Amino acid sequence: MAQKLSMISILGFILEINVAIDYKVPFVPSEKEYDVVFIREGQRVVIPCRGSVEDLKVTLHTEYPQKEHYPDGNDSVWEARTGFTLPSHLISYAGVVFCQTRVANETFKSPFYIVAVIGYKIHKLMLSHAQVWLSVGERLELTCTASTELNVRMDFNWTHSGQRLTTTNGSDDFHTVANKQKLWNSLELSSKLTVDNVTVNHTGEYTCTASSGQMERSASAFLKVYEKPFIELKGPRSNVIELTVGEHTSEPLIPIKYSAYPEPTIRWFKNGVSLRKNNYRVKPRSEGLVVHGVTEKDAGNYTVVLSNKLTREEEMPPHIMEKEVAPDTNVYTYGSRATLRCTARGIP
Repeated sequence: MAQKLSMISILGFILEINVAIDYKVPFVPSEKEYDVVFIREGQRVVIPCRGSVEDLKVTLHTEYPQKEHYPDGNDSVWEARTGFTLPSHLISYAGVVFCQTRVANETFKSPFYIVAVIGYKIHKLMLSHAQVWLSVGERLELTCTASTELNVRMDFNWTHSGQRLTTTNGSDDFHTVANKQKLWNSLELSSKLTVDNVTVNHTGEYTCTASSGQMERSASAFLKVYEKPFIELKGPRSNVIELTVGEHTSEPLIPIKYSAYPEPTIRWFKNGVSLRKNNYRVKPRSEGLVVHGVTEKDAGNYTVVLSNKLTREEEMPPHIMEKEVAPDTNVYTYGSRATLRCTARGIP
């Protein structure tokens, strides 16, 4: 028993020596000249100026501008094990801070800390496309861009029809690439989703979710994958269209309706000859053919051809003819001159 008491006495003696030495170094030293403390708006921040001993009277100092903060026991507190805790808005403007105390009429400073404000606000989130149409074997590329305040850390997540896109054993056929661009007073953070060799199973809604930890936004796009490129063309109600000379058509004279992927090239022909695009009266458009001031020369066989590099051409041959005039019921006296008009019809 005497041997045990002797050991306790020795340990107590060593502890007293260490405490005496700690008063000469009241703050725990740091291996770095400057440590970085990240703070967020609206949260409390801990400056890790930990103490070697308890019951120190510690104040927090800011360098730019110079200011001193005292612990009040409520919002601002210093504890030897953690450091100086206070609301972040009190030092969000300061570039450098440090703790200070006085022991035996001597002033001691803690290591210096660089204050870096971390933002969280996401101003807006956009996808490069709202709807995408592809055929089997093509590549899907979607870019999700978040506009944020400065110093924001962003996590992007992608889902397909509600299922999160994750790489399993490196076998998935998609990949993402992150990008960051700093503007004058904001950031543009983006994530690009690429799916190589899409299949019909890739059809569905793709959602990008951006999270800064305190704020989250989402944007979606719909992908339709066709088994193969196609053109479906619907002709007009009648293949024969009758007009009166001088008549104007504000709406398409020969309307066309089609469904196609990819978007086809549209060409118009009259009697087998391609219509000129610079014709000020006859205007080929994607929704149909518009004719301003119909003349007898406009009569003929009109054909529209839709084509792309991957499908065969689809033709629709409507016809335009001069409309017959009403019979002349005027009475002419013998020997006077009369003008008669003869109208013929035919295809073409």
